Amino acid sequence: MRNFFEHFFLFFYNTFFFLKYRNKLPKESTIENPKLEYDWIRGGIHWNDEGLTDRRDLRELYHPFIFICLHRKDLVTYPKEELKTKTFNVIMFHTAKLFFPDWIGFSKERCSYNPELSNRIKRIEKVSDWKIQKHFEELERDEEDS
Repeated sequence: MRNFFEHFFLFFYNTFFFLKYRNKLPKESTIENPKLEYDWIRGGIHWNDEGLTDRRDLRELYHPFIFICLHRKDLVTYPKEELKTKTFNVIMFHTAKLFFPDWIGFSKERCSYNPELSNRIKRIEKVSDWKIQKHFEELERDEEDS
């Protein structure tokens, strides 16, 4: 039941920001070769031309869009038959599409399975997991030494 209330709250919280910034995200790229960025804390992906991290006036959208970035990572990484996305992420993805239908982050090439990009994301995740594990091991060693 707790999950239901958390998701209920998050849905309305995120929708508030979707309404506030409706149609304010970029519709086309101003960067010739946009760079894929991986959020190692949450596990989502975004490109640096999508307006989520580079524009101060839209920074409030980053947190609500993490669910969209998580679902999109799954769409790009796994073929349709292997797709296992959390239902809440799918709901937020489609809700955001209603408020930002022309956003470049919803373009077909950024929301469809791509084997090359999939391999790249899996490598990035593996390295990220290794770095996090290494960091925690160092923390444990430092704690034992003191």
